[in-house]
Amino acid sequence: MSGILKRKFEEVEVDSPSPCLSLRGSDDEVSAGSDSGNSSDSVNPGPSTPVAPSSIMRCEKRLRVRNVHFESVTVYYFSRRQGFTSVPTQGGSTLGMSTRHSWVQRYTLGEFAVEQERSHRDMLRDHLKEEKLNSIKLKVVKSIYLKEVNFSQLHLTKGSVITLL
Repeated sequence: MSGILKRKFEEVEVDSPSPCLSLRGSDDEVSAGSDSGNSSDSVNPGPSTPVAPSSIMRCEKRLRVRNVHFESVTVYYFSRRQGFTSVPTQGGSTLGMSTRHSWVQRYTLGEFAVEQERSHRDMLRDHLKEEKLNSIKLKVVKSIYLKEVNFSQLHLTKGSVITLL
């Protein structure tokens, strides 16, 4: 521990070309050290001048550019399955999905985006229809409760229908 040089954050050189230096020398220095005839130098090659590590606080992470390009999207469709469910690793079906896909559709990225938009619009349209239907059902139920119907005065035969206005 006595051989490690420590510096305060203020003492770090601002103009240093690389704020994150390794303790070991560059590959050129290692190969230069191994060319000497001394076997101890080739086992433990060291730089000719001691390299003081910069402060960790000054090290900036390099942004890695990771580009992934997809050519197409493959969608596997599974039919629903009613029945038991259990842990999939124990051989059960997974939450109502059949074990094999029923069909496969392959899209380009543009086609898939259009298909997703269409599917989303259809889902919203179905949801809106369901809300309207529930609203109408609620109005009918409220109107039935609001109207007092005296069934004792009605003469109904088997199969007759009462219409409420």
